[in-house]
Amino acid sequence: MTSRRTKAIRGGGIAGARQVLAGLMSLVTAILLSRLLGPSDFAIYAICLALTVSLAPVSRMGINAWLMSRKYAPEDQHFNIALGGLLAFSIAVALVGVGGLPLLEKFSNVHGLLGPGIFTVLLLPLEVLSLPAMTRLERDLDYGRVMKISLSSQFFGQFSGVILAYLGLGIWGPLIGWLIRSAYTCIACWIAVHRLPRVQWNIKILAEMLRFGFGHTVSTALNSSRNLIILSVIGQWFGKDAVGVMGLAFRVVEFITPFRAVVSRIIVPVLAPVSDTTTLMNVAQRKISEMEMLVTIPIAMCGLGLYSVWAPSLLGASWKDSLIVLPWVLAGRILVVPHAAAFSALNVKGHFRGTIAITALGLVSAILMIWVLGNAFGLEGAAAATLAFWLPSVMLHWLARARLGFAWNYYAQLWAWGGVSACLSLRFGPVFIVIFLLILFLTWREIRAVVRDVVGAFQK
Repeated sequence: MTSRRTKAIRGGGIAGARQVLAGLMSLVTAILLSRLLGPSDFAIYAICLALTVSLAPVSRMGINAWLMSRKYAPEDQHFNIALGGLLAFSIAVALVGVGGLPLLEKFSNVHGLLGPGIFTVLLLPLEVLSLPAMTRLERDLDYGRVMKISLSSQFFGQFSGVILAYLGLGIWGPLIGWLIRSAYTCIACWIAVHRLPRVQWNIKILAEMLRFGFGHTVSTALNSSRNLIILSVIGQWFGKDAVGVMGLAFRVVEFITPFRAVVSRIIVPVLAPVSDTTTLMNVAQRKISEMEMLVTIPIAMCGLGLYSVWAPSLLGASWKDSLIVLPWVLAGRILVVPHAAAFSALNVKGHFRGTIAITALGLVSAILMIWVLGNAFGLEGAAAATLAFWLPSVMLHWLARARLGFAWNYYAQLWAWGGVSACLSLRFGPVFIVIFLLILFLTWREIRAVVRDVVGAFQK
C-alpha cells in the first residue's frame, strides 16, 4: 500500500497541476463564450453539457467501472469485450436521448435546443471509444500521461470552439470544438497504450460486467444528473436566461475546483485493491480527502475573487446575477468534497441500493428547496438551495461507516466549512473570514503534516 499510496500522491500532484492549467484555460473559454453567445445561447450550451454528463454513465452501463474496480488487473479480452458492450449501449442511449430531446426542450423552456442536443448526444459512441485505453492508464495510476492527453485535447477543442463562435457559427462553434476534443482524446489514448481498438463478444463475461454495472449506472447516473435536473427546473420556473446564468456558475465552479476531477479519477483505483482492508482503506480515503481540500480551497478562493473583480467588466450587465449565485454554488460544491470518497467506496463494493436511495432523496430535497427559496429570494435562493446536497453526502458517509467501517475525516470536513465561510464572506461581509482564519489557526499542525506527507512522496 505504501508504494501505491506514494504513487497515487505523485500522480495526483502531477494531475492536479495540469488540472489547474486546464481549469484556467476552461474558465477563460467559458468567459469568452458567454460574451460571444449571451445568456440565451449559453443556456443551450449549458443544457447540452449537462445532458451529456447525465447520459454518460448510462451509455457506459458501469462497464468501465467494472474494469476499474477489479482488485486484480483485467485480462486483454476483458478490455475488448468491454469495448463491444460500451459501443452497443452508447449507440442505444444516443438514439433514446435523441427521442427525448423535444420533451426536455419543452420542459426547460430552452428553445432552440433540439439541433445542438442531437449533435452532442450522437457524440456519445465516440467518447466511450477511448474508455478501455483510458482505463488501462488509470489502473496503472499513470495520471501524468492521462492529463497530458486531457489538457491537449481540451486546448484544441476549446480554442477551435471559441474561434468558430467568433466567426459567426454561434452555438455550433463550441459544439464542433467538442467533436474535435472527443476525437483527439480517442486517438491519443489508444496511441498511448500502443494498441488499436478491438471488439470481442462473450455474453457470459459481458453479463458479469453488467450485473455489477447496472447498479453502478443507476447510482452514478442519478448523481451525474444533478446539474441537468437543476437547470431544467430553473428553466421551468425562472426562464431561459436564468438557465444561462446558473449554467455559467456551474461551469465556473467546475473550473475553479479542478482537483475534484483529479480525485474522482484517482480514488477508485486507489481504494479497489485495499477495499477489503478497513485500516488501509481509511488511511487512503482520509489522506486523499485532506489533500483535496487543501488544494481545492486556495484555488477556489482565488478563482472566486478574480471572477468577482473581472466578470462585471468582461461580461457586461446581462451576467451580473452570476456574481450573486456563484458563491452559493461554490459553497455547495466544497461541502460535498470530504464525503465523495464514501460514494466511491460504496460503489466499489457494490452497495448500490443505499447510494441510489440517498442520491434520489438528495435530488428531491434540492428541488423542494429550489421551489421554497426561489419563491422567497429569487434566483439567489435557488442557488442557495444547492447547499441541500450536503445532507445526502453526509448520509452516504454514514452508510459507508455502517457497511464498510469507513472513518469520519474530521479535518477535511472542518476545512470544507472554512471554505464555505470564505465563499459567503463575499455576500455577507468579513465576519465569515474570521471563521475561516480561526479554522486555519486551530488546524495548522494537521495542515503542515499533510503538506509534509505530499512533499515526502515526491522526494522518495
